[in-house]
Amino acid sequence: MDELFGHERGAFTDARARKPGMFEVADRGTLLLDEISEMGPGAQAALLRVLEERCVRRVGGSEEIPVDVRVIAVSNRALEDEIAAGRFRADLYYRLNVVRLMVPPLRERSSDIPLLASLFSNRASARYGQPARQVEAVAMARLLAHSWPGNVRELRNAIEHAYLVGDGPGIGVQDLPDALMDGTSRQSPLGLMKTMPDNVEGDGTTAGFQQIKRDYVDRFERAYLQAALARCSGNVTQAAEEAGVLRQVFQRMLLRHGLSAERYRN
Repeated sequence: MDELFGHERGAFTDARARKPGMFEVADRGTLLLDEISEMGPGAQAALLRVLEERCVRRVGGSEEIPVDVRVIAVSNRALEDEIAAGRFRADLYYRLNVVRLMVPPLRERSSDIPLLASLFSNRASARYGQPARQVEAVAMARLLAHSWPGNVRELRNAIEHAYLVGDGPGIGVQDLPDALMDGTSRQSPLGLMKTMPDNVEGDGTTAGFQQIKRDYVDRFERAYLQAALARCSGNVTQAAEEAGVLRQVFQRMLLRHGLSAERYRN
């Protein structure tokens, strides 16, 4: 509450001076509310009031302060389920739900992993004052095979972990967190190494890294899709459920690779 709405001097112990809240600071701008589903009932009611009345009242104060703020609310949970469970206000949900953007989990967009890994590698390089390190092919295979329950944050942390524990010119499989080595990885049915591009050298280094990683992602996806369709006898719904992706996503992947489920049906 204090962070969002601010407080007046003396509103509570240690409130030695007036403090503006984030709504005041973001006036005529944008405020990002991360993990909105974690907000308690009192804060939800106060937020709804601000959105409806476009005014904020500091904790311990009585003055109504006009604010003009664009609010972006983010949640990793389905808010409809939170409403059904009685943990989130339906009126606040409908007030926030003006323009809705659905971002698929990282496991459903594996083609983004090489680009994100490169981005996080460059950031870690600048942060820790180290030369930029490319992800070696075998390590990239592990990244592509992982189910990423922590989504993009988990990938970012994995790359930072590699910078902290590794000292080689590249990021090898030995530099990755233990979580990428256990049961949370979803191995390709054909085996990761069997889908490795021919132009990847045996020691895990690459020539023409950007092109090779694109080729690898394409070959990895195609092999996975073919094996999934074969196991499920061309049943796209079943194959999508097994892969842990939405049916529509699975269909788009099939179209991208020119694959037809018909040929796998008995």
